[in-house]
Amino acid sequence: MTGAHVGALPVDVHLPIAFGGIRVSIAASAMRPSTSLLGNRRKIEDMTKVPCKTCSEMILPTTAAINDGLCMPCKGGYRNSMEESKRRNEREAAHRQTPTYRHWTWLVQQAHGDGIGFATLSEENKLFFAINTLIGEVYNGGFHQYFGNSASDYYDKCIAGLHQIGAERSLALLVEAAKAIWGNEPVPKSQAARLEKLNDDSWLDASVLDRLDGLDRAFWKDEDGISSLASEYRVRHNIDYGF
Repeated sequence: MTGAHVGALPVDVHLPIAFGGIRVSIAASAMRPSTSLLGNRRKIEDMTKVPCKTCSEMILPTTAAINDGLCMPCKGGYRNSMEESKRRNEREAAHRQTPTYRHWTWLVQQAHGDGIGFATLSEENKLFFAINTLIGEVYNGGFHQYFGNSASDYYDKCIAGLHQIGAERSLALLVEAAKAIWGNEPVPKSQAARLEKLNDDSWLDASVLDRLDGLDRAFWKDEDGISSLASEYRVRHNIDYGF
């Protein structure tokens, strides 16, 4: 059949069908269900739906009969996780519309994207950015990860920022972690130089790693409430104004 393909017969295709030994030709379109009939069927199904006896979501009577009145998520025991996931997505979507989120996205773009660059930021923005990159890195992979990534390019600003916001315990832990790796030498400005040290197994033994692990755990206790202090600093200096 010219132009015919599986699942999508053209309107002008005629199919041979035998009735009582007589072959006749019927248009394929005549064999398709009427869209109005399909629509009416869906309406009838919607009208006959019943509420799940646990969550009240409307379900087909056949589903209710099979699952003792429950929808599939309630029957499977994952309704709560579905609803929590939905609420979390809604919270995240709402957060992305806040000045705080838009300001942080802008800061990341300035420092690492195609923005104006970290050096041109205001001092308040530099300190706020340095503090929050420390928080993100240490909570994600500890001080070892922090010093191995570009976040510690701003180590000096982070030291100044922690002092500014009053996070003295976090400041002490950061300085102690730097000493565990570099002793009394300054933290290198270059990420390449830091990685060269961190990847040198000749000195990075179990005792150093254990020391860093203890500092990580102490930082994670968050005795300062560092994120709250950083947020108060942001509000005090109004650095997300206009976002």
